[in-house]
Amino acid sequence: MHRNLICLFVIAAVAGCSSPPPVSSPPSSTSSSAAGPDKAAVLAWIDQICAADEPILTVSAVVATGPKFAQGQQPTEADRPAVVAYVTKLRDMYAQAKAAYDGVGPSPIPRGDELVAGHRKGLGEIVPKLQEHLDNVRRFPPQGIDAPALLAGVEVVSWLPEGPGLGDLRGAEPVLDEAYKQAPNCTS
Repeated sequence: MHRNLICLFVIAAVAGCSSPPPVSSPPSSTSSSAAGPDKAAVLAWIDQICAADEPILTVSAVVATGPKFAQGQQPTEADRPAVVAYVTKLRDMYAQAKAAYDGVGPSPIPRGDELVAGHRKGLGEIVPKLQEHLDNVRRFPPQGIDAPALLAGVEVVSWLPEGPGLGDLRGAEPVLDEAYKQAPNCTS
């Protein structure tokens, strides 16, 4: 009992001698966070996003002009170069977008990093699938090369990244709308 009482006094003494945690002062109204994101940083970031999206914006047109085979018509060896070129173009479009998204720096706006992460993840998944379809076009017998080409077209037309889209962010952050209108890669 005596030992417990001594421990209690020691704990009370130590607790009484400790200083309270410092109180932080509220941010001043002149800080950059109160003024919103830096407009130049937002402009640079959105320009990177638009440049990264550019390779895949025309994917529907590429799919529409890809090789087609009539019902009951089987491809021949003579069709292989066109099919290889088509699937290669699709793969390259998404690989280029992936490389561009891999180079996008930190976002100056809320949820921007989430947008980039969703694109990186999705592009990281679709590029290997497109490479697999391309490998199949190259090794399948001529009569079967239309199947991986069709699958590649379906993959790219139905692809959506995870997370928010640029439209979601533009509506929530007015400075992003302004930057979007000024960014060279967004207006071209």
